[in-house]
Amino acid sequence: MKKIIVIFGGVSPEHDVSIVTGCLAVNSLDKSKFIPVPVYVDRQGAWFTGSALCNLGFFKKYSSKKLTRVYLVPGENALRKYKNGAVMFSVAGAVNCMHGGMGENGTIGALFELCNIPSTGAKGFSAMVAMDKSYTKTALKAIDVDTLPCVKFTREEFYRNTSGIIDEIINKLKFPLIVKPANTGSSIGITVAESKMALFNGLFNAFKYDGKVVVEKYIEDFIEINCAVYRGKNGIMVSELERPLFANKILTFYDKYLNAKTGGTKKEFPAKIEKPLYEKIKDVTKKIYTELEFSSVVRMDYIVYKDRVYLNEINAIPGSLAYYLFFRTTSGLTDLLTDLLDEAFKNNLAKNNNESNYSSDILSFKGVSMKK
Repeated sequence: MKKIIVIFGGVSPEHDVSIVTGCLAVNSLDKSKFIPVPVYVDRQGAWFTGSALCNLGFFKKYSSKKLTRVYLVPGENALRKYKNGAVMFSVAGAVNCMHGGMGENGTIGALFELCNIPSTGAKGFSAMVAMDKSYTKTALKAIDVDTLPCVKFTREEFYRNTSGIIDEIINKLKFPLIVKPANTGSSIGITVAESKMALFNGLFNAFKYDGKVVVEKYIEDFIEINCAVYRGKNGIMVSELERPLFANKILTFYDKYLNAKTGGTKKEFPAKIEKPLYEKIKDVTKKIYTELEFSSVVRMDYIVYKDRVYLNEINAIPGSLAYYLFFRTTSGLTDLLTDLLDEAFKNNLAKNNNESNYSSDILSFKGVSMKK
């Protein structure tokens, strides 16, 4: 059977959330088809494997002493021991469960491509567009999908001209505002500002997590709608819509992951909105997925105000791989993972069928001029 690595963790503010997704995925792979192998990337970027990583409780008192440090080498699909370079096994495929950072921005997908390892998750351009909120807005404008008005700038620009940047934001957008690091998820580093001082503090907070910040106009009385999509054996599958219900001005990290004592974030599923709006969101989701050439499973988060729909964020590696938007039980995740891997195998085969060599006489230097 095919040995599949399930990779999670990583150098990212979403490290802990990724562990949850990774453990869920490694225990949900179809054992009749695949041999799952957990690969954990610690907070410093070192890779480890070991059966203990399959147990979420292991991370309460994590110790790398029980694990084997490993690595991949571009040009081969072998997982090697870090200590002596010995090959452990050939990797048939990979399930990417790394949220944020280099796991979600396409970097880890590029490594798998260099190793010729079929992998789930968005790749290249699509991954970068999803990860960076300023890139998201640029790409969506090109395909006529609405996003909220914004101002974007770098940490260097802000520190060089703090008062000027703040005045520019206020003049262009007016209060209230929402301040976001460009490259984080799970609501990390996001604040709502209703005054100049709150904006100042929100910007400094956002710059702790990223070197680029996006500031948007905050819309009062909006609702948030989530919709996921993937390419299955029967074509593109778009989920039902979910509406998170929350008391704060935004859906916070606490709401999403740490509110278990009160039952967690309450949700409407399916979302109770008018049918034309419902269908519009599903159509926009499919359009974005298709035109920006996404692969694997992606979740789109929308802000809806009256009859206007704004794409808020694209999650290229969504929490729990968004299986809950398609299936009621984790057995559905098993089927989803099989579909995602089948797509990865198919895409990898198509890539390998492309001609990658071209013969020429350049290196014989016959008739070649080296003059500029």
